[in-house]
Amino acid sequence: MKNVIVASLCQKFCRAKDAIETVDSAVEELTNSIGNTSWISEWKKSEKNAKMQRGEALMIYNVVQPPGMF
Repeated sequence: MKNVIVASLCQKFCRAKDAIETVDSAVEELTNSIGNTSWISEWKKSEKNAKMQRGEALMIYNVVQPPGMF
């Protein structure tokens, strides 16, 4: 019984460690993009398009989590 609990905890730890590395990477990428004029310009173009086109163009506002990440 103890071996099963230990194995389960080890698996959970490995999944949590992978998830944290992914989140840390995303945070670092977003932090580095702050103030990036080309990135901001591209987003503003997408925003303008979304306001005018509606429908599928509004998908830029959806925050999507990759399947199986958490």
